[in-house]
Amino acid sequence: MAPRIFFRTPPTCPYCGTLNEGSKIQLSSALGNDPEWTSALPGEAMDAGLGDFEVTFLTLRPPDGPTFVAIEQWTCQSCRLGPFARLAFRIRTPRVAQFVGAEVVQLLTSEVLDTAHFMTREIEYWTPLLGEDEARIDELKRQL
Repeated sequence: MAPRIFFRTPPTCPYCGTLNEGSKIQLSSALGNDPEWTSALPGEAMDAGLGDFEVTFLTLRPPDGPTFVAIEQWTCQSCRLGPFARLAFRIRTPRVAQFVGAEVVQLLTSEVLDTAHFMTREIEYWTPLLGEDEARIDELKRQL
């Protein structure tokens, strides 16, 4: 199994309203070269560069500066549903990115997708909700 980086931030579930503990949240990506599973708090550097994001995620558009955004799915510890989060990063070196923070995404609207650079490949398991950009989500699924 590939190494995973867990993003330790306390998101509130948009479905049930539960504030999830940052130390237990299931918000992660298979990024980097660390052979062990690891975690990152906001402000911490990770052993993963921009190239790792280009391999792990679907590229929506290339970053045009040192900061970029990836959308990842996570699991609420209370209701077990799978909302999305917008993860913000900053490039520190070609092989190191800094985890800046995360915010919960209510719906995958055009506006949300337009602000992201990368999208989780887990989108293939997602059925669009009412109000989400179904055509764009279907197009992302076809890219897998």
